[in-house]
Amino acid sequence: MTIEEESIKFLQDHLDVSFHETLEYGTIGELEWLETPEDRPMMTIEDANGKLTNLVCLFPPFYPTGTN
Repeated sequence: MTIEEESIKFLQDHLDVSFHETLEYGTIGELEWLETPEDRPMMTIEDANGKLTNLVCLFPPFYPTGTN
């Protein structure tokens, strides 16, 4: 599995498990990777009208297989 495939699976798993209740309040507004010593995604949530809410989801760090 490539790093790209792993990162997609990482995001999908967290959206399904970690943030599924948060996504009941809206949809993903923007998703970006924070490039810090530990790469981690962050996403904003928009309401049903497409307006940005005050909800921000910070994912845990992403460690691709083979980097540990």
